[in-house]
Amino acid sequence: MNESTGLVYPLPWQMDAWQKLVDLHMAGKLPHALLLSGTDGSGVNRLALAFAQYVMCTKPSASGACGNCSSCGLTIASTHPDFKLLAPEKTGGQIKVDSVRGVVKFGHNTAQQGGYRVVVVAPAESMNTFSANSLLKSLEEPGDKTLFILISHMPAALLATIKSRCQWIKLPEPMRAQGKQWLASVMSSEVNVDELLDLTNDQPIKALNFYSGGELEQIQKIKSGLDQLAAGRNSALALANAWARWPAMLVVDGIYYWSVSWMKSSVVNQTGNARARQGMQKL
Repeated sequence: MNESTGLVYPLPWQMDAWQKLVDLHMAGKLPHALLLSGTDGSGVNRLALAFAQYVMCTKPSASGACGNCSSCGLTIASTHPDFKLLAPEKTGGQIKVDSVRGVVKFGHNTAQQGGYRVVVVAPAESMNTFSANSLLKSLEEPGDKTLFILISHMPAALLATIKSRCQWIKLPEPMRAQGKQWLASVMSSEVNVDELLDLTNDQPIKALNFYSGGELEQIQKIKSGLDQLAAGRNSALALANAWARWPAMLVVDGIYYWSVSWMKSSVVNQTGNARARQGMQKL
């Protein structure tokens, strides 16, 4: 889960879903479990955290947590006793059954701040069969004022029994114009926002994480290496050795970005078709 657990608010393309959640809470109809699904990198985690902070806040507004009450102070300090994040210990790992058992007990304790206890599971599909069945018991018999928020990028991978016990909200994909406008508002004007969105298939949060984490520079190096390979100025073995220490998914992203760039150039310039085929054959 890349987003910080500091105070956050919903993103522009999430406002319809946000309003639905707020309306449920205001009407006293908030379920004990929510399933928020959407593409990884579009900000699903962000919405889950924003709503968790909203329901724990003692003086929330329609736009989110107030940022001034004692509960928000604990959230900002990442020390809120009524919030738990259930996530794999390492990227691509599984959520283990022992971790789930810990939050099951937490969900039946009395909230220390007198409001909701919130458990965010991110991503829910990283639970194995044992951990999913352990969580299922809590979803069937939740504690008073306990809210589980499950985040999923692949809801088809979840147990049907898990999904049936959650109110499912499917989040829309951000329009490119929305993502571009938002990124431009939070990044330096010198950053090529279009390049970041091209690289991340129009996923704004992933684009921001790539830039802030330094992945953009590495992917640009991958793209440059592939350009050299296609032009006959580098070898596949040399590139493989150079990338061996980099995360596999980063290399995949770099190859994807290069491939998309080649295909776009072949559409714009018909002479690029032969060059693109020659370059791809060398991979």
